[in-house]
Amino acid sequence: MELGLAWEAPDDAAVEDRAIELASRVAADPELARLAIGNFRKEAVTGAIPWDVAMQSERPAQMWSMRRSAH
Repeated sequence: MELGLAWEAPDDAAVEDRAIELASRVAADPELARLAIGNFRKEAVTGAIPWDVAMQSERPAQMWSMRRSAH
């Protein structure tokens, strides 16, 4: 979190509940789910995309997701 690589670091005991909470938000928003799956597919293919390309493709989705959760 101090380096800006994560926005949250729940305690070990809270990780599963937090993961379920986040997954529930995605499951409740089909558009967000499609976006998350699309990004995962881009990164999980054989010969994964370079880091700089991954960052460029992921950043808009993260920013969009953060704006949506604020409403």
